[in-house]
Amino acid sequence: PARPLWSAPMPDATTTILRDDESIDLREHIRGIPDFPKPGILFYDISTLLRHGPAWSAAMARLGRAIRPHRPDLLAGIESRGFL
Repeated sequence: PARPLWSAPMPDATTTILRDDESIDLREHIRGIPDFPKPGILFYDISTLLRHGPAWSAAMARLGRAIRPHRPDLLAGIESRGFL
């Protein structure tokens, strides 16, 4: 049988595995590309955020804090080409 992508036990909602360094300005890790894909559009590229571990961890910790009060059952991420 196929090996699951996540073989370790999933952390529960009370487990803190992300660190939020409040000194990190996430805007410094998101690149703006003007006129992409067409003139007048400012595309925000998060690949630079994904490459910087501490910034990515801080972004996910902040997102978690923002959505935790809503107690979602499922999150879906939409990106420029469709669904992740």
